[in-house]
Amino acid sequence: MTEETPQETAHTQELGEKLPINIDPAYRNLYIGVFQGEVAPPSTESIDEIVETYFPQKPLVTLPTERLDLLKRAVKKVINHSFSDKKWEALAGDLIYLPAGEEDDLKERFLISTDLGEFFSAEIVEKYLGSKKNLLTPQEKEALITQPGIYTNEGIFSGYKSTYLLGQGTRHLIGEPDPNISYGFTSSEDFLAFSNDVREHTKTEEIQILDIGGTTGLAASEMEALDPRVAVTDLTVEQEAAYYDLRGGVAFGIAEQLPDSFYEKYDAVVSNYSFVHMSFPHLALLNALLAVKNEGRMRIQFDYGGQNSGSKEHLFMMKEEFPQFFDWLRKLADDGFIEFLPDHLVEDDMEGMVSLRKHSSIPQERIDELLKTLNSNTRYKGLVAAEEEAERKWAAAFGEG
Repeated sequence: MTEETPQETAHTQELGEKLPINIDPAYRNLYIGVFQGEVAPPSTESIDEIVETYFPQKPLVTLPTERLDLLKRAVKKVINHSFSDKKWEALAGDLIYLPAGEEDDLKERFLISTDLGEFFSAEIVEKYLGSKKNLLTPQEKEALITQPGIYTNEGIFSGYKSTYLLGQGTRHLIGEPDPNISYGFTSSEDFLAFSNDVREHTKTEEIQILDIGGTTGLAASEMEALDPRVAVTDLTVEQEAAYYDLRGGVAFGIAEQLPDSFYEKYDAVVSNYSFVHMSFPHLALLNALLAVKNEGRMRIQFDYGGQNSGSKEHLFMMKEEFPQFFDWLRKLADDGFIEFLPDHLVEDDMEGMVSLRKHSSIPQERIDELLKTLNSNTRYKGLVAAEEEAERKWAAAFGEG
């Protein structure tokens, strides 16, 4: 994808035209306001309405009210954070775009506030910060911020610190086998071996892949570029100002509550780092299994380390329920419904790589059996109150209300 420079964009375009068409109006208004130099977060009522859009009327897996309440709280936290992020104030202010260069302080490209020239060399200050003519116009801001590539390499330098524009980052498909770095495919050939294996077993030429937690769709776009017979759907919670143009499109949702229209729709389901941030990763794995076609593959890296939990009680519950889930999964393998593949590696039923092939549909009675076991855990019924208490303690400790 060829990126425009802000100066190459027509200044007459209507603000908002370059934004993704399927983002919520509240996000659209936020971005347009930022382009114009204003930050106007939505009302609490609007945020509550956005939260409800992440919960399909007909989900793949029906959950008790208490678990749904916890999921809705988790989604609301993400959305509140996305609207309150300090980067919007910086982006709405006077900004200059510094392109990547050979200078030590320009190894990566940055958007910077105009009052931070002291952090750069005199040559850079003279070249880029010495004149108001370099300030980005609203149209130039939109042209820049609606390019998905900017979320991979660029950051914003403001408030005496620099940060990337995506809070959780985005990762390439190929790289070291570390979920912090890549999806674990070591080469182009490695991914093509995966996609061709899926194609061979599902007897499908044009395969569909669901990428859970793909943010702007960087890895998904790389999959589609490597294999022209692959269409990837990027499932993400974040509603960003830019996404890669994917054959499989972008869907906003959470993996614990996929819609029933996803049932056995995908030839493969993959995920990299997003399971670290989920409230119920084991339920997301169940949803992913139900979304895979017969003879399709799951390849999901996960790690439940408590980062996604607001309370110790939540972590205790996961330590009880994860082994129950993996016991259930192993029984499915014993009975021939699924097959664990050579790269499947799960340590202590809490972290690793779930890699399997699904041979046949999972009977509803087996799903009900799992849910009955998990829902017999009474811890989850008190978790809303426990997490509210944890939030109050956190706010008291750090002086936030």
